[in-house]
Amino acid sequence: MSHHDPTHLAPLVRKWLPTQRWFAGKGRDATLSVTPLADLPAEHPVTLWAVRVEYADGEPETYQLPLVTRTEPAANLEHVLLGTVETDDGPVWVYDALHDKEVTPAWLAGMQEDSVAGAVRFVRYAESPDDIPVHEPSLVLSGEQSNTSMVFGDVAIMKVFRRLHRGVNPDIEVQAVLSRLGARHIPVVP
Repeated sequence: MSHHDPTHLAPLVRKWLPTQRWFAGKGRDATLSVTPLADLPAEHPVTLWAVRVEYADGEPETYQLPLVTRTEPAANLEHVLLGTVETDDGPVWVYDALHDKEVTPAWLAGMQEDSVAGAVRFVRYAESPDDIPVHEPSLVLSGEQSNTSMVFGDVAIMKVFRRLHRGVNPDIEVQAVLSRLGARHIPVVP
């Protein structure tokens, strides 16, 4: 299997997803499918997956699931291990990539470079690429219920929306309006 093979990944996701606090479909009868959206250049292979969850009793939901694969187990990531998958080159361990400090700079590098990766486009709102703290270590905040936020040093915070919706996110929309009105105590959105 390649790290893009949804067939081997889907059973791991199906078992792991209901254990996550940001997953809204706990206890509901559902089928899911996984589709790769993008690969991020990082120290270990990182793929952003879209997980579509279809319910017997309601509207479908789509979740963003960034996963990193490693050729050896990482003890510091044991709490976010989805499982192992056999590949042509041997087993790989699959983890939630947002908890892997060795790969999280890939998101900041994407913003710094205004890059495009597969179906994902990064947009930098900072005036200078040097304002993006790519060399700061990341730490996942534990308080959030529906998303995952990481702090990079004491310089920046990045919120990753787990459940995806069409359209402009209200967080961005409100900050854009406040920026146009001249607010200076928020991140500026042009």
